[in-house]
Amino acid sequence: MRLEDARRVLESVPWVAAVSLRRAWPGRLVVTLTEHRAIAVWDDGRLLADSGQLFVANVAEAEVHGPLPLVDAPPRFGAEVARRLPQFTAHLASLGLAVDAIEVSDRASWTLRTDGGLAIEVGRDDPPGRLEERLALIASHYPAVAAQLGADLVRIDARYPQGFAVAAATRKKP
Repeated sequence: MRLEDARRVLESVPWVAAVSLRRAWPGRLVVTLTEHRAIAVWDDGRLLADSGQLFVANVAEAEVHGPLPLVDAPPRFGAEVARRLPQFTAHLASLGLAVDAIEVSDRASWTLRTDGGLAIEVGRDDPPGRLEERLALIASHYPAVAAQLGADLVRIDARYPQGFAVAAATRKKP
């Protein structure tokens, strides 16, 4: 058996990220497989691995434990989305929210969408670390703002240097 041929065949399996093959004499082959761990679904149907790599596999298999966030971004942002998604998830989980979608514009402006339909515009990470600061600010003030408005928030715009703006759903008159 030619190791390179075996490696190529194993790497063609959708969930396989890396393959290591070596011979163990006499007559044994040691195979080590590293699998992709899907963390999001890219807008073109590919899956985003926790390594930042985009790969093609069955989305239904990836979502066996629940739906994955949808990402609408240029492919060059794959690694950055993979790096930031756990931070975003943690910030929103502290508010009882879950990340449903992430949008990144060509100019690297970030918008998060929650499972409840809330859109959070956090803008660009300029200077570096600014996205985390904005999310921390939202996390610290969100409960008070939501309670004061007494309505479901539909949009948070955190692109301001010293705060954020909110839009709430209009209340129906009794």
